[in-house]
Amino acid sequence: MDNMTRFQDVLLSSVCEEYREIPEIEKSSTKKRPRMLRRVLLTAAVIAILCISVLAVYRFSNPIEVNKSIYSFDGSENYELSFSVDVAADNAPDKLETYYIPSILPVTDLYTPYCTLGNLNESSYFLDSDDAVPLQNDPTVVHYQWNVNDCQIVFSQQIVTNIEVGKPFATHGYNGGTKFVTTWETFELGEYEIFCLKIDLSAYEELADEAYPSNRTWYWTDGNYLYRLSCGTGISDSYMMEIFESVTSYESVDDYLFK
Repeated sequence: MDNMTRFQDVLLSSVCEEYREIPEIEKSSTKKRPRMLRRVLLTAAVIAILCISVLAVYRFSNPIEVNKSIYSFDGSENYELSFSVDVAADNAPDKLETYYIPSILPVTDLYTPYCTLGNLNESSYFLDSDDAVPLQNDPTVVHYQWNVNDCQIVFSQQIVTNIEVGKPFATHGYNGGTKFVTTWETFELGEYEIFCLKIDLSAYEELADEAYPSNRTWYWTDGNYLYRLSCGTGISDSYMMEIFESVTSYESVDDYLFK
């Protein structure tokens, strides 16, 4: 069994040893039954402990594939992200039922023209009083943007039940003639597997921060929603981690806006 601790391994081995010592029981024998019963109960307890341990180390996998495309007419590059398997939980919602927002980011730094709530086909700028599009009754995606010390931070949440396996759910790209270097990796953070796409802007001094010259975008899922956290140049890796760790559940967007 994978991911067993030394304690679990020893415990399982001891039960195996117990079974090897059990003699053949005659049908007429009744004296050995209490000892046999104790061994059965011990085995059941060990199995329960091992099952609980396996559940405790379970993490949400994030099987994202990247398809790179280069357009010959101008040299533009696109990076399409898709899931290789279905990541939706059995009871995954078909609309946003709980809202997850990085609570460390102040409401006053929200950039209202890019805060939207709706679905993949139609969204409302819910902080813009001039927006004529009514808010959706059953939204499936919400998008926020903050400008913190002239640095851009984006966070979004969408249901996973409308994401098809093998079809792009996000595209990152840039125009031809640029010298951006795009890389990606996955790493574990708590119970989540994080997919990180990084675009290095260090070749452009007017765009890149000297200390943190890359745009970084994290994707992760919990089986109900797909989350995206993007931080522009100038945001440190440690602060990006703090933003991730501050993600808090709210019953509605208003609970965050007017907390």
